[in-house]
Order: sequence, then C-alpha cells, then structure tokens
Amino acid sequence: MARLPERFHEMVCEALAPRCGGGVRTVRALGEPFGPDTLERWVAAGLLTTGEATNLRLLALRPPVDPKAIIELLRPEDRSSGPPAAAAEDWGWGFGIDQTVPEVDLRNLPPLSATARAQIPSPPIATPAPPPPPRPSRPEKPEAEASWGWSADAENSAIFESLIGDGPMPEDRRRFRVEQKLASTRIADVHAARDLVLGRNIVAHVLRPDAPIGPAGFIRSARLLASLQHPLIEPIYELEHTPEGTPFYVSSQPLEDTLSRVLKAVARDDGQARARWTLPALLEVLLDVSRAIAFCHLAGVVHRDLRPSKIRVGTFGEVLVCGWFRARRRTETVDPAVDAALALVSGGLGYLAPERLEYGLSHAGAQADIWGLGAILYAMLTKRPPFAGSSSEVRREIRAGRVVPPRERAREVPEVLEQLCMQALRIDPQKRRLSAEEFVSELENYLDGTRAEERRLEQAEELFEDAEQIAQRYHVARERLNKGWLREAGLRAPGAAPAPDKAFDLRLKLERLRQKTEEAFYRADDAYMRVFSVMPGFEPARYALCALYFCALQDVERGRMQAPRNFLRASIRQLDPGGFSDALGASSHLEVRTRPSGMWVTFHQYALEGGVCTPDAGREVGITPFAMTDVRPGDYLLTLHDREAGQRFTVPVSLTPGERLILNVKLPERVPKGFAFVAAGPFRVGDVGEDAVLANALPATDADWDTEYLAPVLAIRVVDDLDQAMAHIRAHSS
Repeated sequence: MARLPERFHEMVCEALAPRCGGGVRTVRALGEPFGPDTLERWVAAGLLTTGEATNLRLLALRPPVDPKAIIELLRPEDRSSGPPAAAAEDWGWGFGIDQTVPEVDLRNLPPLSATARAQIPSPPIATPAPPPPPRPSRPEKPEAEASWGWSADAENSAIFESLIGDGPMPEDRRRFRVEQKLASTRIADVHAARDLVLGRNIVAHVLRPDAPIGPAGFIRSARLLASLQHPLIEPIYELEHTPEGTPFYVSSQPLEDTLSRVLKAVARDDGQARARWTLPALLEVLLDVSRAIAFCHLAGVVHRDLRPSKIRVGTFGEVLVCGWFRARRRTETVDPAVDAALALVSGGLGYLAPERLEYGLSHAGAQADIWGLGAILYAMLTKRPPFAGSSSEVRREIRAGRVVPPRERAREVPEVLEQLCMQALRIDPQKRRLSAEEFVSELENYLDGTRAEERRLEQAEELFEDAEQIAQRYHVARERLNKGWLREAGLRAPGAAPAPDKAFDLRLKLERLRQKTEEAFYRADDAYMRVFSVMPGFEPARYALCALYFCALQDVERGRMQAPRNFLRASIRQLDPGGFSDALGASSHLEVRTRPSGMWVTFHQYALEGGVCTPDAGREVGITPFAMTDVRPGDYLLTLHDREAGQRFTVPVSLTPGERLILNVKLPERVPKGFAFVAAGPFRVGDVGEDAVLANALPATDADWDTEYLAPVLAIRVVDDLDQAMAHIRAHSS
C-alpha cells in the first residue's frame, strides 16, 4: 500500500471537525495513531462513508494534496436540484446504517488499476459562491412582542437572539450547562444539566478519568445508542465535550425508580410495593423491556448487560432500558481487550448469562439477552434471581447445570409462565433457541388472557355483590320462618290450650312465611349461579352458595321448607370448601340443667297432623341434670315434670347439625292458673289480631316470672294511666 502524504490525516481531521460534536480533538482521538487504518477507524466511528474513504485514498495518490480538495470532497451533496427521493427511502428504518453522513454509491464504479489511478486528474476546486445579499432589516418588535420571553434562562439572551434574529451563535456560549453530580457508574459520572437552547432540564453522562474505556469507546457507545431510536430505550440528545475536552452525552432525566429496587421491595413484602407491583404490573414492565430488546436485535445490536438495575420505571407506567456501554453490533469485530475491561460488574451476577460468567463478555450474544429476560421473569415469579451468592457460588450452581423451576419455589406460579421462563434459562446457549420476538409473543398471549381474566373477575365480583344482597333477603325470611315455628311449638305445648282460631291464623301465617322463604331461596340460588356462569369456581360465591344450601337443607329436614333434599346434599358435597360435608352427618348434643334440679324429662318429637306440627306422646329420658348425645338435628319439645309439686314446664329445643346445646333453666316456684311456662321460647303477649303471637328470646337463667313478667302485664291491663302503671310495676317488682 502506497504511503500517504505527510499531514494528510491532519487535513482530513480539520475537514471532519464540523461533523463531530467534539471538534478536531475528538476526530483526532478516534483516528490515532495515524496510519493506513486511520480511515477505516473513522468509517467505523461513522465520520466517513466507505465511498468517501475510497475517494480520499485516490486523492492522496496524486500529491501535493490540497486541503481545499479534501473539503470539497467531503462536502455534503446538494440534492435540491435532483429528482425527489422515493417515499420508501424517505421512510426507511435503515437498521445498522449510520445516516448522519451521506453515503456515496460506488457500486457501479469499475475497479481501477494502479496506472489508471495515476492518470486521474485532481478534482476541480469549486469557485466560492458570491455572498448572499444582505437580508432586509427586520422591523422593530412591538412592546408587547418584545416582552414575550423564550425561557427563564435570562442570562442566555444572546443564544435566543441568535435563534430568532440575524446574529450568529456566540462562540463563547455553550448549549449545555453541566451542574452538580447526581450519581456515578464505572464508566461515567451522571450530572444534572440544563439545555440552554430549549430551556429544559436534562442529565449529562461525562466520561470518568478512570473509566475502563477511552474517549473513542465512549463516543462509539454514544453513537450506537443514538442509532436506537425507540420509545422504550434511553434517548440521547447530543454528544459534546467539556471545556477540558472530556466527552459527554446528554439524555433525558432518569425515571424515578429501577426495577431492581422494585423487586427487592416486593421480596421483603413492603406493603406499598405489593399493592402497586402486582404480578400483572411487573409482567407489563417485562413486556416493554422484551419489546425494546426485540427491536435492538432486529437492528443488529445486542445489549449484553440486561439486569433489573439497567431498567428504569416511572410513576405513570414509563419504562426505559438503559446501560448500553457494553452493547455492540453483531457485525463488529469483537475486541477481547475492551470486553475484558468492561466485564467487571458491581452486582446482579444472578441475572447474567452462564456463557458470560464462564467465558467473558466477548462470548455474550443475543442469547445472553434472552437469558436476561428469563432471569428477570424468574425474579418476578419467585422474588429471587435464578442464581444467588458470590461469583464463585454462582459459577458452581451454573456448572451443576440445573435451574430450580419457579413452581418449586412458589407453587402459585402459573404453569405457562414457568414454561416460558425455563425456555429462556437453558444453561447451554445453543439450546436457548427462543428469540426476543417469540418471548414478546408468549408474554403478550399470557397477559391478554390475564386481562380477560381480570375483566371476568371484576364482572363476577359485581354479580356476587348482587347475589349477596338477594341472599340476605332469604336469610331474613328464613329467620322469620324459624321464629314462627318456635311460636307454633310454644303454643302447642301441653297446657297452652290455644284457641282454634289463633292456631288457624298461625298456620296461615307460617304458610305465607314458608312460601316467601322458598321464593327467596330460589332467587338467591339463581343469583349465585349467574356468578359461576361468568367465572366458574369463584371461591366467595362457592362458599356462600354452599352455606345457602346448608341452611336450606336444615329447614327441609325439619319440615319447614320444601326443596329436593338429595340435590342439596349432593351440591353441598360438591361445593364444600371445608367443614360443610362433615356437618351433614354430624349428630347434635343436648344437655339440660334446671334450678331446682331433679325434674323428670320427657323428650317429644314433632309430627305433622292436620297441617299442624304437634308433639308426640314422648318418652322419658332421665332426671335433670342430664345429657343426650347423638341426637338427630331438628325441633323437639322437652317436658319438665316436678312430680312433688305436680307441675309441668315445657322447653322448646331446636338443634342444628353438630351443635352442642346446653340449656340452663330456672323454674318458677308456681305457675298461675291459665298460664303455661315456656322456657327460652315464645310466649303470648296481648290479644290483638295477627300480632297476638310475638317472638321474644327470653333469658332462661335468671327470670323471676312472678314479678318480672306477670305483674307488669297485669299492671298494664288494670291501670289506664301509663305513669301509674309504671309506678305500679316498680313498686311490685321491688
């Protein structure tokens, strides 16, 4: 290869300076040491096109080289007079192509021999165009317009005047003002900064003096990042250098949090984090990350450092993938020395691909990014990375060749997510055949189903609330029905002697209550079934319906309601979330204690006679205190017989399945003529129409019937004035 003329590269540096934000100094840093490969390094940095480099070599073959010829050769082509470009070219993505420098199409040029090159004349130097005529002076602004300010940066009025006026940008003014340091990484210090032209707050990433890469590597990374224009990738606004010559690039202000901090907060069961970052919310973040990685892979770029600490999340659902200093294009030649300098990381080893940990950063390709996606998914499902510990411990686990499946750490993990996770976490990268696009598709399919499930859940919850209100009306009707049956039991007790018309009225009332209760039951049953039509197996509705059937079965077995008994039993066993099936066959326990004791107890069962439940003749079961086990649930009547005093007392009893009922009954010394003592049950109050029979749960332990019940009733009947009646009651009770 012919030797290039002296100062040739210096002249090219000066000609390329306008193309680089860092000026001549940065161009020189990208090309040094000057030699045969310098033009290729400038091509790799995007400062030259392949065609321009070829033309420069041809120009250098004929000395002396004129600097004006170099400038003319590198001048952008004027396309204003040519034919309009095709729409497809205007809107092409241009993946992997640096469009900041115009490409020269040399595909149709024949190769030149050395003799032919020597005969190429020097390119003509264009005559400088005459200066444009001066612009007409702009009229003075009105006072109102002059008061309109561009920004709060009043000290930079010269910059704004140059934007809206005719004057040039002042050379001593810089666009960005770098302020205090916010954070540091191994490669760059992150500073708060101000865009003085657009008047916005930004951040500046300034290359550290002790960074493992030099200015050329820093600029290469910044240009690579700038080529990835995607809403989920950290944007880069400008590449500049400080007055001392240190390169930096500016980007948007960082989002509030990192995915690493989010996952740690969820893992330690932080209340606010658990409320906000549910599994679907975390998966939405991962979906955005995988979309960004899929975009990069299509553009021919691999991230090679995908960890939760490199993902930033915002308050309003924003997601940005950051940390691109270790990224590279697939077409670039791997530089083991640079990769070795970049290999050291400060944390998150459990998220790095096995091939990177074992063999270094140079062996990390697109499949290492797939591992990163799978490792992040693993942490979202199990609250920990696939591997944890020191670097030696992580390597030891990797060499063991097994990743613990997520469902072994958390049984609630959906099976489809476990399968996706394990596909991405294959130890051998050759078997990790899942692409980023396929990862996106699988995650989208799952989340689409989850969103539909959430809509069904919301609808089921609304229907369940309606069903609960309907079921509440059933329970109210059932309670009234049971009180009516207890009144029937009290009035049918021996010695009560109700009037026939009162018994008939009560039967009609019970029939109406039974019909209302049955109607309410079937409406509640239908309401719960509507919940299951939207979401089968909805647990709250399952429990509530089982409880509904259990209550109905109790009433059916007591003869208080009509419903298919076998259907109720079978449904309870099918729906039972626990406890109901055991109670179906459970017997009850009854224990009776009296004061005074020694009462003979007769146990009566009810039989339906002429539409009225009437106690049978009964059987003597013992003397109080006594206990009965294995009693079938239902309604019974106990007759307590004081044989010495010749008095009888009645005690109505209602037993539910599995109930253990203990009755403590305090008996009166005497029962006035015309009254029947009914313990812990209903009694007759007044004598007015249908309301003549009322339910009232009286204490069965400390009631002194002579003074606390009979005397007040008699006082109200014989005294017209209410105040006198109350005084009579207090006097009698004392």
